[in-house]
Amino acid sequence: MQRPTLKGAAMSVEATAAVQAIAAGNASESQQKFAIDFIIRELCQSFDDAFLDNDRDTTFLLGKQHVGKTLIFMTNFKLGMIKNG
Repeated sequence: MQRPTLKGAAMSVEATAAVQAIAAGNASESQQKFAIDFIIRELCQSFDDAFLDNDRDTTFLLGKQHVGKTLIFMTNFKLGMIKNG
């Protein structure tokens, strides 16, 4: 069985272009969807096993996953439940 590892994301041209288009405010619908999926799955490793060989890497990965899982929560949250004020 292969042990889980802390990995860097594979930075493809497509992923980089999608993130840059979002930052510039002119991403197409498909770029927006691709970028959020890339961020959640690849950059944040949201669905990877979080228990690595040492505490430092595990803690770092858990921080990345927290960001990814917060994005997942926010994309699925019902806006009507937010109270203004």
